[in-house]
Amino acid sequence: MENNCSLCGYEITNPLCMGCIKKGVTEFLTHRPHLAEDVENISTNLKYFSLGTTRCVSCKRKVSVCSYCFYMKIYHLLKRKNESIAEEFIRLFNHGIIPTAQFRY
Repeated sequence: MENNCSLCGYEITNPLCMGCIKKGVTEFLTHRPHLAEDVENISTNLKYFSLGTTRCVSCKRKVSVCSYCFYMKIYHLLKRKNESIAEEFIRLFNHGIIPTAQFRY
């Protein structure tokens, strides 16, 4: 049974799919449609990774990329585009998933 993230190789311990995560992020970016479109592009590019057997706790779809990696991809995108929005994103979406002092990459 494959329970590891297709990006980082770590075990998926917080199984939320990109679609469920994206819903909240898209709502956060409602007044910034260009950034919401960039997040959609990240999601589209990552969907080509092989699907694992882990299921999303919210919608039951298969999860192949851990929430940490997906949040980090979004964070780095936002940081390149607008640092203050990136910091607000971390403050609102961290939930203990993203260490604020240190990142894996």
